[in-house]
Amino acid sequence: VLAVKNGEIIYDKAFGTYAIDKTQPVTVESIFDLASITKISATTLSIMKLYEEGKIKLNNTLGDYLPWTKNSDKANLRIDDILLHEVGLTPTIFFYRETVDSATGIPNPSLYSDKPKPGYTIRVAENLYLRNEWQDTMLSRIIKSAPPRLGKYSYSDNDFIFLGKIVEELSGLPLDQYVRKTFYSKLGLETTGFKPRERFAVNRIVPTEEEKYFRKELLWGDVHEEGASMFGGVAGHAGLFSDAYDLAMLYQMLLN
Repeated sequence: VLAVKNGEIIYDKAFGTYAIDKTQPVTVESIFDLASITKISATTLSIMKLYEEGKIKLNNTLGDYLPWTKNSDKANLRIDDILLHEVGLTPTIFFYRETVDSATGIPNPSLYSDKPKPGYTIRVAENLYLRNEWQDTMLSRIIKSAPPRLGKYSYSDNDFIFLGKIVEELSGLPLDQYVRKTFYSKLGLETTGFKPRERFAVNRIVPTEEEKYFRKELLWGDVHEEGASMFGGVAGHAGLFSDAYDLAMLYQMLLN
């Protein structure tokens, strides 16, 4: 728990132990899966920056920035409405269900490999790598999902998957690289970022859960949200990790 008042840290304390090892205490430097805090701490920040630079207009549409949305019922959705979750998109698409055996839950061996190899480089979890072109299938599923209901509030992961892709399209960088270069590294935020296993010892990261329905393993440093994991741990709606101090500094920057 970290609290900041008037730019000063007034409380900063850690509690508890890691669930997998009751002897390992949570510390103030422990790194957590931020889940949907990704939407505001990475994607919205990026849209704000691109807007500030004149690279995006909030009254423009998805079709203006993502050519692959054209000729779909999602093409005319305005950026400001998407940011406010007021386009009525399907809240979540459980992409993984299409890739596992419906009876056993075992991942389809034609879509997954137990180790990275050509064509299978998307890390979903320990010893589970998704076939690369399946990311295009996921985007297609979003495009073909239920029609928008303009003006209807629906908190949707798909809104921010679209926005993350716009950031990548306009910046020419993957979302994780853009936010690291533009925000986190300049603010000295060591822990804030995607794919933390590439930057930290795993015992610095707090395990999320013993997941039993898809990856069937302890999720530790791999994003908990299934769709984000199938995007390789980097998506506009989930995938960001951080400790509390760095997250507080990010929001103090916005307050300033």
